Amino acid sequence: MMGLPRTQIGADTTGRGAQVRSTIRSNQASRHSRGLVRLTILYILAGGVALICLVPILWMVKTSFETPQFIRSAQIQFWPIQFTLENYRGVLTNPHAMIGRAMLNSVVVALIATLLNLVITATAGYAMSRYEFRGKFVFGTYLLLIYMIPRTLVLIGLFVMLAKLGLINRLSGLIIVYAATGISLSI
Repeated sequence: MMGLPRTQIGADTTGRGAQVRSTIRSNQASRHSRGLVRLTILYILAGGVALICLVPILWMVKTSFETPQFIRSAQIQFWPIQFTLENYRGVLTNPHAMIGRAMLNSVVVALIATLLNLVITATAGYAMSRYEFRGKFVFGTYLLLIYMIPRTLVLIGLFVMLAKLGLINRLSGLIIVYAATGISLSI
């Protein structure tokens, strides 16, 4: 190597290195283009699934702004011919629907159950993570076992228990059920 000029040190005299580098580059480019094709197909399929899921929802929203006569007619339009808010006005002002009371009940139940769940699970989670106590492993195992029980399996027993306590058709019964089922999932 001492007698060779600096430009020839490590040079490929057969030309094989350039050919190998070229083959590697073309393989990388073809892999990259195949990846792009796969990704494009995946995005098209995901868009199709999203469209299938969204069309009924959009159709329902569109229909809510149409007049009852047009809804009953055999015409199919993708945009309401007569835009109206009468359907919403009818639902919100109907004394038999009591939609305002139902929304208020939902807000009350959700807020109280969430606050109860938050207070109970925050303190229990803190105790489980910071302190060593007898039965900690058993309690943690019990919480994990609760995840394995299907929720529908508990419904009959829950109904019977609420009936014996006189909490059927009461907000307090609903709050207790939501808070209790949320506790096992939140600790």
